Amino acid sequence: MVPPVPKGSCGWNVSSEWLPFADPFVATIGVFDGLHRGHEAILGPMLAEARRRDLPSVLFTFRPRPVTVFAPETPPDELTPPPRKWRLLAERGVDRVIVLRFSAAFARVEAARFARTVLGADSLLRAIWVGYDFRFGHRRQGDFALLQRLGGRYGFPTHRIEAIQEEGEPISSSRIRRLVREGEIEAAARLLGRWPDLEGRVVSGRGQGAKVLVPTANLDVPPTQCLPAIGVYAGQAEHGGEWVPAVMNLGTRPTLTEGERIVPEVHLLGRSTELRGRSLLFRIRARLRGERKFPDLNALRRQVEADIRETERRAAGWKEADSGLA
Repeated sequence: MVPPVPKGSCGWNVSSEWLPFADPFVATIGVFDGLHRGHEAILGPMLAEARRRDLPSVLFTFRPRPVTVFAPETPPDELTPPPRKWRLLAERGVDRVIVLRFSAAFARVEAARFARTVLGADSLLRAIWVGYDFRFGHRRQGDFALLQRLGGRYGFPTHRIEAIQEEGEPISSSRIRRLVREGEIEAAARLLGRWPDLEGRVVSGRGQGAKVLVPTANLDVPPTQCLPAIGVYAGQAEHGGEWVPAVMNLGTRPTLTEGERIVPEVHLLGRSTELRGRSLLFRIRARLRGERKFPDLNALRRQVEADIRETERRAAGWKEADSGLA
């Protein structure tokens, strides 16, 4: 079964230079795109300390990602755009998410002032965890050493978590994005600690798939979503509190509608429930093939049937709750 998101467990406020609450807390700060194994190494000890001291846990993050402000040419491809990130943090047990609206003006705030007015270093902050490469404030002058000095002055411990390595390289969101874009799903999953996924509202399509092939749910994913390589994927869709085997076509459907924008279309195996208007989460398990144009509908239909059979074959070996990527 899919665990429900605890109501009220992960609220968030948009803040720039002040704390929108008045109770002591423990915290971490960063972009946390993907919430991968490296991020888990930060969240785990923070949450354990929050429970030990009976304090709320707070995660400060930025929107948009700072790199898109400093380098506008950077693709805004996020592994976990909102609201997917908020849901994952709620399921992990984070009590509060503070979204800092990042801009060029915000980036000019001096590091020490940032620590006091945004993080509450001189008032409510009781402990903080940061990644090995975290920098903050004007010209990125704020670092772990500065946090340590402030912690010594105001009485809170500061913890730096070193990089988690995989195959000799640090686990990073940029590394995972590259693997996802290349369709290397299992490699990306090893770094994430879970299967990559896409979440979006089901919207109406042209209806051609249901007429000539199989019914599909067209996902309207966030425009900032990092998409895998164009092709056909086996996976699971979250439906009615359980994970249902599903197959996704991601592409322009060249046999039917040449030239259209890239759309994720998900077919739930053995289910024909009307999903329009609902949010659907698709967990990507494997890339079956690339997209190609078929000579006619019969050839396309045979390939779709083969994709479904292959997904059924693979799904027979999957576990419903597979955090271990079995």
